[in-house]
Amino acid sequence: MTPKIRLLSWSTGLNKVRLVKLIRVAAAIPLNQAHDIVNRLLADEATEVAFSSEEDANHFAEQVRDLGVEAERTDVKVEANR
Repeated sequence: MTPKIRLLSWSTGLNKVRLVKLIRVAAAIPLNQAHDIVNRLLADEATEVAFSSEEDANHFAEQVRDLGVEAERTDVKVEANR
């Protein structure tokens, strides 16, 4: 399963340029795609970013949280207690 991070919301004072750069570098996607992701987030649309490894996804989630973005893993399956 491809590790994914869903960006849910953002805090006032978010550095948009820094977030675009972080997404572009961390997810290895073109600038226009990273910019589109940030614009959707700013329009209050939750959006997902895919990564090649769990380590990369977890590190990215920590970094965006430090910028003021609420983020969660969406690829993790939760086992039901029996």
